[in-house]
Amino acid sequence: MSQHSYVHLLKPLSSQSKPSKLKPPQEILSTSEPHPSTDRFMRIAVVLDRVGVSSSTLYSWMAEGLFPQQIKIGRTSVWSENEIYAWMDQQKEANL
Repeated sequence: MSQHSYVHLLKPLSSQSKPSKLKPPQEILSTSEPHPSTDRFMRIAVVLDRVGVSSSTLYSWMAEGLFPQQIKIGRTSVWSENEIYAWMDQQKEANL
């Protein structure tokens, strides 16, 4: 059985495209060094399930810079799985 390739659905990056305004907190970037091929996108329902909070709490944390920002792909919002897990590890360490 062959695997499907979705590469053709992605828009090519141009030199004129604007960089994303939304960046995850710097602390998370410095503690997380994932291999690019192991990172996956998570949709809101999965993020809420993993973190265990309501969507209003999650968006409040994002507005305060306490949680990784979503990545917009078209009209869809996703989060980096590695950034979410790095954030969770950071919270565990802070509460030891």
